[in-house]
Amino acid sequence: KIEISKIKGNPYQVRTINNDPEIKELSESIKEHGLLQPIKVRPSSSGYELVYGHRRLAAMKSLGWDECEAIVDGISDDDSLVQSIAENLQRQDLNVLDEAKSYEILKERGYTIKEIAEIVKKPQGRISNRLSILRLPLEVQQLVQTTKSQHSTTTELGGLSADSASRIASAADSPFEATSLARKAIDEELNSREIREITALLKDIPDETERKHILEKPWGNNGGLPDTETQSKIITPKPNDFVP
Repeated sequence: KIEISKIKGNPYQVRTINNDPEIKELSESIKEHGLLQPIKVRPSSSGYELVYGHRRLAAMKSLGWDECEAIVDGISDDDSLVQSIAENLQRQDLNVLDEAKSYEILKERGYTIKEIAEIVKKPQGRISNRLSILRLPLEVQQLVQTTKSQHSTTTELGGLSADSASRIASAADSPFEATSLARKAIDEELNSREIREITALLKDIPDETERKHILEKPWGNNGGLPDTETQSKIITPKPNDFVP
């Protein structure tokens, strides 16, 4: 066992703990059944640095524990980073933005998309699409973060699915256009097919006036298209445009 007061957080931790009831529930479980899975730490100059077990550590602190069981491993910075992120990505309740930020940290450390895919055991297409969401304005990113389901249309709930947000990121020419397109999707409650169509269309139209017309007019029956010639430009997105 080690003293909890000597454990400092992992600098690569992207997972946010804003849900107090969730931590309370975990705390009650630990209080009743004990710590079923120890946290992992590595030695540091001031004691220990957490490798993984962010939520468990928060729960134990809320219980007022002075010490806990832990796996102590003198691993390198890179190994600590990879293990921390890999453990986080296994969680079913990890939100889309935290997932994307995890990939971004690895990418900034020099890992390629292919290498990241091998580390986290997820398709390269998914990783690329999640990373694209981070290019969106913060206002649009927050719409994705509040989404309950990552793979269904959620505009009727005032949010965007990860797939739709990724398509908006790939189609928008500017932050303003990305925000306008996101608001259009939500205000008009566009479904996934309609969002796929409008983003595919925008990718194929460089003219600023035509793009503005598409964003301003209701998608509706004719999609707000200015003319038949433009409407014919709707294309079927390539496989790489989709999250697997």
